[in-house]
Order: sequence, then C-alpha cells, then structure tokens
Amino acid sequence: MITVKVDATSALARFGKSGIPDDVRRNLRALIPDLTRRLASRVDANLTAGLRTRRRLQVKSAMVENRQGITGRVTVVSTSEPLMLPLWLESGTRAHAIEARNAKALYFFWEKMGTNVAFRRVMHPGFAGIHYAENAFRSMEAEIINTIKQSVQLALLREEARKGRFSR
Repeated sequence: MITVKVDATSALARFGKSGIPDDVRRNLRALIPDLTRRLASRVDANLTAGLRTRRRLQVKSAMVENRQGITGRVTVVSTSEPLMLPLWLESGTRAHAIEARNAKALYFFWEKMGTNVAFRRVMHPGFAGIHYAENAFRSMEAEIINTIKQSVQLALLREEARKGRFSR
C-alpha cells in the first residue's frame, strides 16, 4: 500500500479549533471519492498490465473523514497467502530461497525448460517490482493536487464572501 501524506498543519491552523469550514468539507466530500475511484482504477489497470494472473489480488478504495480532514485511500490486498504479495509486487524482492512446506515439492511451469517441473527447493532470482501504485499516483499526481486545490479555494472564497469579508 502506498500512503500519501500531506502536511496540512499550516492550512488547518488557519481554520482554528472549528476545523475545516463546511463549504470546504462539502466540496471535498463530493470530490475525494471520485478521485479515489479513478486512482484505484489506474492501480487496477497497472496490476493487470504488469501481471499474467490477478486471481489473488483485490483493489479497494475508501474515503475516511474526521474533524481534521478527508482522506481517500486505495489499497491492494491479497485474498490468500502470502499476505505480503501486494508489497512484493510494488517494491520487489531480493534473491531468496523458496521451499516446499505443505507439499513434497514445488510444482510449476518453467519457461526455460518449456515444461512443468517439481523441486523441493528453488532459488528465486529476485524481482524488481512493477510499482503499480507508485506509477498510478505519479500519473495522476498533478490532476489530484490541482483538483483539490481548486475545490478548496472555491469553497474558501464562498465561505469568506458569505461572512462578508469580500464585498462588491
């Protein structure tokens, strides 16, 4: 899972103890789920493009809201063992041994041999990772930032106009 942290301390300090103004919260509440779904869709597409099979992976999106803010969260979870599979696919792994634990041998198709093979232990050469989440976020980063920024600015202008700070 990739987590994007935004330090909003200075922005939140402007609002004081009252938290995010209602107009800003309303705009974000409408905006964040759509951005999150689109990012999840891009993550899903990257996984499909980078893998031969996707049967054990699920992409989930959610919106989390509290007094301090609204967060869109995209996660990829493994529906079976190994649970670390999404992390390994994102970041890669070093070379490592794989040993049969619940069977007498590991049985798989080996492209180099062109046939199915069985071994008690194999040395995995390692894997560079496909960076499915990082690439999805990078491809949408500017769009996400600009969309949220415009939405917040518009809501703040409306809030300040309503309070009579800007009179025409």
